[in-house]
Amino acid sequence: MAPHGDIDLAKAYHHVTVSMREHTEKVMVKLTAPHTGKGDTAPLDIVVVLDISGSMRGTKLEHMKHAMTRFIIEKLGIRGDRLAIITFESKAHKVFDLSSMLPDQVKKAVAVVEGLKAGGDTNIKAGLEAGLDVLKTRRGHSHNASCIFLMSDGHENVDKARTLLDRVGEHSVVTFGFGEKSDEQLLYDIAYHSHAGTYHHVREKEDENQLMKAFAFLAIYRSISMLDLKVTVSAHKEAAGAIIRGVDPCRYRVDGPHGDGSFTVHFGDLAREESRRILVDVQLPQVQHEQKDKPVIHVKYEYSSPKKVKVTNTLDIKMNRVQNPGQAAMNPNVSRELARRAQVEHLRKVMDLANKKNLGAAKDEVERARNALNSITHDTDDAVDSLFNELDNIEEFLETYDIYNKLGRSYLLACISSHERQRYAERGGAAPVDLYLTQRMNKYLDQAHKVHKNPKTKI
Repeated sequence: MAPHGDIDLAKAYHHVTVSMREHTEKVMVKLTAPHTGKGDTAPLDIVVVLDISGSMRGTKLEHMKHAMTRFIIEKLGIRGDRLAIITFESKAHKVFDLSSMLPDQVKKAVAVVEGLKAGGDTNIKAGLEAGLDVLKTRRGHSHNASCIFLMSDGHENVDKARTLLDRVGEHSVVTFGFGEKSDEQLLYDIAYHSHAGTYHHVREKEDENQLMKAFAFLAIYRSISMLDLKVTVSAHKEAAGAIIRGVDPCRYRVDGPHGDGSFTVHFGDLAREESRRILVDVQLPQVQHEQKDKPVIHVKYEYSSPKKVKVTNTLDIKMNRVQNPGQAAMNPNVSRELARRAQVEHLRKVMDLANKKNLGAAKDEVERARNALNSITHDTDDAVDSLFNELDNIEEFLETYDIYNKLGRSYLLACISSHERQRYAERGGAAPVDLYLTQRMNKYLDQAHKVHKNPKTKI
């Protein structure tokens, strides 16, 4: 069982030798964004939508200002990045129009953020709608990566943002629930319905600015090396009778089956070193004679580079068909991915039980999830440790319903969002969960730690 294909971009994991009989095989296709050189990443258009309602007064507002300045504004500008800032309370206000972040604009943006004052109600709908309108009107920057960062600390008490869920699908909307009273379900749903957004839970601590860690997620969008990645999976033309029964890329759009039986997955933009995994079920027909290196699946992947070059490449997945293949163990990469996806279903059950205040049954479900992971304890990949740590954190948040209501539900939603997108999310637990971290993310998180210790640290 070995990977095939481009060492940098596309690999497939599966049984290499399989039976001649008709049966279905599980294959994992993994796409990884190229590690481009320094500066060879896409410029970014980012709209930051900030809650400045009355509940943000005091330490929260100061933490938000510091995180915005150090980990958003001061990080932009090197390659033609553009920033817009929307604030909202009872109404939304475009306080900084979409502008290229040249040095004079950086200073203006910092001054705008420093001058913000909190007050009023919480109209998330107005803020999100204004942010979507900014991205809708941008012109001549189709090769820029783009996203919305939406941060809120409360429940909406003016209008209803859910009426915008059908509009967010064209954009990546990354949401941040700040503190124990944010509307975590709404913020999760906004990210879920967007093109590739994730939901982040940000703990509120008087003595530590957790928003800096959360906004360090900008590292992903500042290192985009694949724009608009599309992956089409089909039965190979040489594999007569083979049928693609299904593809599962987690929470990404899938078109198909097309007329030729193929499926197309739309992943959007990937940061360098980020990976996306697709599980493919292929039905193989019975064959009369043994076959060696027989192509069974054809994968085509297309994307634009930061230099506006259209790239198309292919991967042919081959298998040996023999009469007696024996009992081969599943490829560990496939086993690990199946275990991770199974854990997501356990997390959904935990949340459903805890929402009904059945904490005992929720804890039992956590234990079932832990027992399921025991089947891959021989796997030395760091991802396995993160999966166990995830369960340890959840168990702590199930001690009482009050703890769960304040912290546990948000933590679970951030976990689920991260797994669905195969992308890092800030969660707020004690034990580290490092799934999907990239080198630049690690760098930004380390900088956040240093700035916490010394706010004047240069980054």
